[in-house]
Amino acid sequence: MGNLGCLHVSILPLTMKIAEYERLLLSAAFQDRGALYKLAAELPETAFGYGPDDNTLSEAHKIIYRAMLLVYYNRQPVDVATVCAQLGNDLSLVGGQAYIVTVAKTLATVGISSTEGLPEWATIVDNAGRVRTVRSVLSTGLERLQDINGTSKSVEDVDLFLATVAEQLGKAGQAKAAYRPISEFVESYEQLLELEGDGQCSDWYPMGWPSLTPYKFFPKSSMVVISAMSSMGKSQFLAEAMLGVAIQLRRYDLPGVISLNTYEMNGERYIARMASCLSRVNLLDEELQTPNSTAHKKLKIATDLIKSLPIIICDDEGMTSSQIIGQTMRLEAERGPVVMVGVDYAELVPDVGDSEELRVSGIFRNCQRLSRMGPSVVVLSQVSNVDMATKIAPPGSTRYTRAGWHAADLSGYIYNPPQMRRAGITFTFPDFLPDPNSAYLIVGKNKYGKTGWVKLDWTPGYVRFADPELDEELFEGINELKGDF
Repeated sequence: MGNLGCLHVSILPLTMKIAEYERLLLSAAFQDRGALYKLAAELPETAFGYGPDDNTLSEAHKIIYRAMLLVYYNRQPVDVATVCAQLGNDLSLVGGQAYIVTVAKTLATVGISSTEGLPEWATIVDNAGRVRTVRSVLSTGLERLQDINGTSKSVEDVDLFLATVAEQLGKAGQAKAAYRPISEFVESYEQLLELEGDGQCSDWYPMGWPSLTPYKFFPKSSMVVISAMSSMGKSQFLAEAMLGVAIQLRRYDLPGVISLNTYEMNGERYIARMASCLSRVNLLDEELQTPNSTAHKKLKIATDLIKSLPIIICDDEGMTSSQIIGQTMRLEAERGPVVMVGVDYAELVPDVGDSEELRVSGIFRNCQRLSRMGPSVVVLSQVSNVDMATKIAPPGSTRYTRAGWHAADLSGYIYNPPQMRRAGITFTFPDFLPDPNSAYLIVGKNKYGKTGWVKLDWTPGYVRFADPELDEELFEGINELKGDF
């Protein structure tokens, strides 16, 4: 109970019931307007669950608490008379005026002369409310979970059903008021400012590329859609994004896990690409066929570094978007915050739908839903059409549907002239870009930073993007980690 101060251990019998603690809180609120101010900011109505009968669940204390808050918000004195008047016809539901008097006198009745014990009492009542809420969710969910035969037939998407139950359980364990005083948000923002002032990330996860800083890649609790024509390097960009963010997490000793869901290539191939770009070893180099060669040693150093990073990979081609949500929840419970989720790529996720448009739209919606749970969700997508002359896709041209564009908080298009020439694709280089020998990330939508284009170096030999602002190393801070290997 954040604003209620440190836990105060009052001298009360261990046999006291939750209903009695609820009465202590309500009595404290009658006696001390300051106590009600603290409770109003921290304790939701759902925390109260009893009434005159200590052993039977009841709405009585919840109704009384709500009436007290309304009186308080109307700037009236919080006493028995005004609370009874506020209750009106509900007065009979809570035991009448006689019970309100009994509640107001509770502190005096048990011999407590101050409200010093408020933090302890509030914590106990809040904990009880959370447990009751979880029990309620479980009892409702178990009815369907126990009916395996009926549920298996009636639930269209069992993965989404199970993920929803898990999400409800998670929310049930956080029985806080939906609204919070602005002071809490200010305090939280001030903490973010301090982190940013120390060079740590705040509301976005940098990958250690200065050129991307003005664009705030990759924002927390947001969905990023990266699109491109086939074989232009979008998977490599995602691989390097995960590497870069993971390196920054280690660099600043921050908690967090990054997960990749890959459908286009297996996990080993992703590792090979990561190791190649870190070591600058071409995977087609004939030297790799010689044991203990310099190329082998460089790749081994790179894989040792990669092994130490907080990245988890799933290359199960049967993983649906609903299962990604469920697995992310499980990872959160087991390993702490999942800060980034990669999906390579949306059109290959094996969800079902009446049409490709509806199917892929549902995938993007689930990825957006997942992003609102905290991570930066990076989704790759093919494009459905490009300008025939320049080969640049217009905004929102993700294959089958524009849902990815509408749902995205940040959307970028990889434009790679060197790779197009290598693939024999003819095109006219656009006037608005400066260098026809560079690759570009064109940012067309961004709720958190600027839009425009980012120039990127591209080396096809070991399939590697790089920030032109970094002379030697692929990421800021990587030398600090290399020393361990």
